[in-house]
Amino acid sequence: MNLIRLLLKSFLFYVVIPLLLLSGIELFLRYEGWGRDLSPWVEHITEQGKVYTKNLDFYQQFFEHPVDPGEFEPYITSIRLPKPQGTIRIFVFGESAALGWPDAKYGFGKFLEAMLNQMYPQYHWEVFSLCFAGINSHVLRYVAQNSLFLQPDIVLIYMGNNEVHGTFGLLQDFKNSIPQPPWLVQFQIQLQNLFLTQNLKRISSFLKKPFTSSNLIRFDNPNLTKVNNYFEKNLKAIIDTFTNRRIPVFVGTMASNLRDWPPKDSWFKQNISQEQVSQWNFLINNGIEKFLENNIEEAKEDFKKAIDIDNSPALSYFLLAWCFIAEKNYKEARKNFIEAREKDGFGFVRAKQFINDTIEKITKEYGESKRVFLVPVEQELAFNAFASAPGSEMFIDYCHFNFYGDYLTAYAYLKSIINHIITISLANISNPTTIPIPTYDEAKILLSIPSNENEFFNKLMINPNLDAVINYPTISQVKDMKDLLTLLHQRFLPNSIKKDSYLFGTYDFSVIESLIYYFDFFDEQKPSELIIKYLETLKILGAFRQGTETIEKLLKDKENNVNYYYLAID
Repeated sequence: MNLIRLLLKSFLFYVVIPLLLLSGIELFLRYEGWGRDLSPWVEHITEQGKVYTKNLDFYQQFFEHPVDPGEFEPYITSIRLPKPQGTIRIFVFGESAALGWPDAKYGFGKFLEAMLNQMYPQYHWEVFSLCFAGINSHVLRYVAQNSLFLQPDIVLIYMGNNEVHGTFGLLQDFKNSIPQPPWLVQFQIQLQNLFLTQNLKRISSFLKKPFTSSNLIRFDNPNLTKVNNYFEKNLKAIIDTFTNRRIPVFVGTMASNLRDWPPKDSWFKQNISQEQVSQWNFLINNGIEKFLENNIEEAKEDFKKAIDIDNSPALSYFLLAWCFIAEKNYKEARKNFIEAREKDGFGFVRAKQFINDTIEKITKEYGESKRVFLVPVEQELAFNAFASAPGSEMFIDYCHFNFYGDYLTAYAYLKSIINHIITISLANISNPTTIPIPTYDEAKILLSIPSNENEFFNKLMINPNLDAVINYPTISQVKDMKDLLTLLHQRFLPNSIKKDSYLFGTYDFSVIESLIYYFDFFDEQKPSELIIKYLETLKILGAFRQGTETIEKLLKDKENNVNYYYLAID
């Protein structure tokens, strides 16, 4: 009896009272408004019912810099409840590539929505982007589990670019750049909903220096196995979230720019001698000279000898692939482009093969009987690409699609949906094979994209200055990759995919600097409308990511500088 009283007393003092105290503090903080709602959705009450939009505060908690939603009025994700009758609602989960960065108005989801409504007007098709730039499967898992109430009928997943370069990944620029088990990540995100946690975190931020992880992750980093395991668990959890409610899930393989995006990082093996380094550099430089002289065979031999010395640097495979392009040996070209991507670092986000292997494995484990379908996006783009190696005809940079890339991705998902629409018993389409899928030109008309898309601001080539982003193995490697690739394009690519008007274009940020001073950006008395006008200019110019970095740098000493960015979105 005494033991029971002792246990009850201990439970009261060590559990009940602390919980009551913490609950009281939480209620007080909420009453005073000393915190933010960090759920993924913001509810709006309208005459037509409830409307839900993305909560930017939820996403901001994962970033050090101001978030880039990539969505702007009137084309923001706005989901209505109750769902209108006769509507088939599709959700797209992914990162910036799935979003359609830099402007979600032209993401593959919008192409898909336009084509479905054109082909099957007896239904009202809604395709909503539940994507966000910079996040990965950890965050998408939480978003998925908190989006069921929005009544999706079909779920599409295009996810995997940011598993290393993303929050809870290995690279910097994020508040949580440490790989953690998925269950722990979900618990942490849930805790962030508490105002008490937010205030404690705000206090702790003044007491410690921000954590920064390495910006250079080798292709053979042992932590990549851990990253892949976490990706697999998160992908399964997302699939389970919907299949447990018999909602079909279509998972796409990840595509990337193989041909026109040189590897950013090349590393030598750990035990290489200085003599071997010098020899490797000589062979690479000599091979490039031979290549420019149109002596393809000798150039190819030099690159192969460099690989024999050390097969770690990605650059040698990339150059060898272009030799095979010149010889019209497209099978070997694709093989070496892929090897270059696999041995590249993670400074730019291009999903490696292990991501696609995991996607294919998981979809096969679930199978079509559980309404999980594999969508061969990477294969679709490769089939339509020159030399089966996608390049600037489909991408604006390393992984973000241009209009044609978005169309092909939508086309891959659309074919899979049509092929399985009877299986999932969702729509009554008697003979889907007789209904033509809109061509690329027809789809552009549906989205009001000008016929000469080179004149269109939002999807211009945004490759940075390649001189600045290529990390050569040694300082002696000084070849100008930008000029080299331009020459290779002119010599070896068919005229149908040459886009000299914007190939490797670089945005001039002196324009932004002049705008800042023109608007007297630092004048505290200047109305916020001028700041909004500046940010609106960034939208038009398609320079959101670079622009937000500029804003962060120029406003680092200002209070609430993130809110300035939000002003242009609200």
